[in-house]
Amino acid sequence: KSQLLSTKEGQRLWNKFANDKSFTVTISVSNNQENGALTTPVIQNGGITGANIVLGNNIGDAHPSADSGYLVTGTLQAAGVDSKVIGGDVFAHEVGHVEDYTQVPGWFLYLNDYNRDVNAAPDAASRVNLMNQYFGGQQGYESAGRSNEWEAERRAASYIQQKLDGNIPKPVQRGMDRLRSVTGGH
Repeated sequence: KSQLLSTKEGQRLWNKFANDKSFTVTISVSNNQENGALTTPVIQNGGITGANIVLGNNIGDAHPSADSGYLVTGTLQAAGVDSKVIGGDVFAHEVGHVEDYTQVPGWFLYLNDYNRDVNAAPDAASRVNLMNQYFGGQQGYESAGRSNEWEAERRAASYIQQKLDGNIPKPVQRGMDRLRSVTGGH
């Protein structure tokens, strides 16, 4: 938390939800997540009323693949960025997902419906049919997943830019440039 709050972006994200009494964010740490994290919306009465963030107990060692949508976070460890800064980046990324839930709730309700239907599907063929129905096939499904990660990465990139204060390693800068190109410069 201290790493996240050490930047204006982190403070903005934290304060947005700390001051919102109608939207509850629950944050926990789990050994099961190890160096990763997972954020899920809380859906009640047909709307998103909060989010659960589960941070791994070792998020400073996070090294997700840049190819899976983590265009900035995926470059940090190899670029030699301090593990505490990486942990703050992962936290910023996850709170970015929470912010997305509040900005485009309909999309996440749609994803929730898809996941509910897939979990209830009796077999692999039914799951493929659902993927085709919801996303137009595997490519659409993968594109939707990358897009969600890219949006959360925008918050992580802002945190990294502020945290490293202009001393951004070249691989990280390339990740930021790529992120800007795929998100339309945002």
